[in-house]
Amino acid sequence: MRISEFVNMYNLRPADAVAVKKNSFGLLNHYLVYLGQDYWGEHIFMANYTKGTRVLTRVEIMKFASYMHPVKISRFKGGELEREQAVERAFELKNEDSYHLILNNCEHFKNHIQVGQKYSDQTRAFGAGLAATGIVTAAASKSNEGKTAGIILAGLGLLALFLESAED
Repeated sequence: MRISEFVNMYNLRPADAVAVKKNSFGLLNHYLVYLGQDYWGEHIFMANYTKGTRVLTRVEIMKFASYMHPVKISRFKGGELEREQAVERAFELKNEDSYHLILNNCEHFKNHIQVGQKYSDQTRAFGAGLAATGIVTAAASKSNEGKTAGIILAGLGLLALFLESAED
């Protein structure tokens, strides 16, 4: 499918985000933000991923499409002025090399563009799950090694939650 067909099929507007997942056993969503069309009519998508915050080339978009599939469209909620401001926020972050899986991932980027705040529900869920797993492991373990491992897991989960909430 061509990029323009995808944009038209999902009626994408600037500042809408597309959540995609890996085709095989994808656990987490990855977010691409649609920013509209450039002067030449090319559709612009931006993402924050391991290469940093980048406008995706046509080749990169096709590469994403080869191993990921769309699972959800997050519509921008706001008027036209707010939509323009959201797109400006995206371009202000262009070429930043500050990607971090826990502290500044693609969902942080998407939420910063759409609502003006960097946060990640996926990171919060991961931290809470890790903390809960660690607590259960520590409580259920009969060995000191198991208790220690559980305490470490719980600590890492709580640390992830703390760092995520400190970003708000």
